[in-house]
Amino acid sequence: MDVQVELMKQVPDDSLEDFWLVFNEGFSYLDSSGDAAERQLFYTKEELSEIARDEDYTKCVAFVENKIVGLILGTNNTDKMAKISYVNPAFISNRFPAEVKEGKFFFCNTISILPEYQAEGIGLLILRKVIEIFSEGGGL
Repeated sequence: MDVQVELMKQVPDDSLEDFWLVFNEGFSYLDSSGDAAERQLFYTKEELSEIARDEDYTKCVAFVENKIVGLILGTNNTDKMAKISYVNPAFISNRFPAEVKEGKFFFCNTISILPEYQAEGIGLLILRKVIEIFSEGGGL
């Protein structure tokens, strides 16, 4: 399987529906199956569309035959981290002051793969790409 991975600042408008589909399908079965302790669909479609357009969020997207099949979302903006689950930006700023000041502390809050592409190594491939990019820039 040929998987292409792309880092995006903004998701194109014509890809927003597919972006939502990957997020929704990647997590919704966990909510309905009872296999997860926390609610997994933590963004509405509207919230995810805002994030898709927000350049403060990094989007690393996997494609198979030009179809979005996986994604990672994250940010180095501590104010936006505070809106995500249990992140305490004061702790992060105190613990990693230089990295936060320089924009090198990256918080990844979402890894989602379409169910039919799970267990194919796509999540690992995307995660390695994100780690590579942020490591090259001296990030955490």
